[in-house]
Amino acid sequence: RAFERLFFLLRDSTEFDGSQYDQNGDGGVTWDEFYRVHKQRTIIIRFSIFERLYLLFSHPDTCILAQIVSALILVTIVISSLSFILSTLPECHRTPEHCDSLETMEACCLSIFIV
Repeated sequence: RAFERLFFLLRDSTEFDGSQYDQNGDGGVTWDEFYRVHKQRTIIIRFSIFERLYLLFSHPDTCILAQIVSALILVTIVISSLSFILSTLPECHRTPEHCDSLETMEACCLSIFIV
């Protein structure tokens, strides 16, 4: 019954037949039996835009774009950390006009973090 609900939620077009999953004929479907038969079917999962955004930002192994976003965020964190560390140098306190680029980089990183 749980697998029937699963295929209903996945909006699978083919009718669910539990007997094809019960390969040993004991009247129950184990996960191994389900997985073997499931690999043979092509089930398409439709995600909403919010689910896609969640996967994009939370799971970098889902697609190439998610890996690029993850790498971009990591580089942004490194740049932000470096600009913060470099802005604490004594040269920036004596002549702050030389460190304006560091403040600009920090502002850009902050805007990326906010988005």
